[in-house]
Amino acid sequence: MTSGSPLCTATTGMVTGPTTNTARVGRQSLRLTVKPKAAAMGMVDGAWWPRSMTPLAEFPALLAGVGLRLGWADRVAFNTDGWGEAPRRIVVGDRSVQLEGFWSVEPHLVLLSGPDWHRMTLLVVPPEAGADAAEAALLRAAEPDNTESPAQILISCGVGRSVSGAAARMARSHPRKYVVATGVSATSTARRRAAAGNFRPRQDV
Repeated sequence: MTSGSPLCTATTGMVTGPTTNTARVGRQSLRLTVKPKAAAMGMVDGAWWPRSMTPLAEFPALLAGVGLRLGWADRVAFNTDGWGEAPRRIVVGDRSVQLEGFWSVEPHLVLLSGPDWHRMTLLVVPPEAGADAAEAALLRAAEPDNTESPAQILISCGVGRSVSGAAARMARSHPRKYVVATGVSATSTARRRAAAGNFRPRQDV
């Protein structure tokens, strides 16, 4: 697998339930890139360009694609403002995966972890991004020596409006949690990624 190439193809179909959803994975292009395993550690391990911000429509295919490379993930953490409602667990095939919404996860990140491997941090390219800009971000995030922040990658590839809009919404809605997520005040123009140990889950999740 070379840097910047999609990992797999997949589609999803869901049978919904009250707190757990069962998903079937079919075939559709999964727009995902991942750095080579030997790459130096950066702020992201790759990038993903979903077609929507609906967890039940997007996460099953992502889990299947990541599973082909690293093994199965049993936990997905995401920003609750950026994504729609999600059950606490989703079942893909015979695997149960915990979905955890955090106010403090950076809006353009999704975190996956599995029992046999370290956490994977993926840049989320906004679904509405133009094709050229999105593909550039996918490739840039998967470069082995890339150490840029999510915002730097997106802005440099021409997706800056979506980045600033998501940050502004988070700052307006949850100013104290925005400080936890970014390390700066809501009125500052600086942006930086939160340390993993500072994540604070929603009280109602």
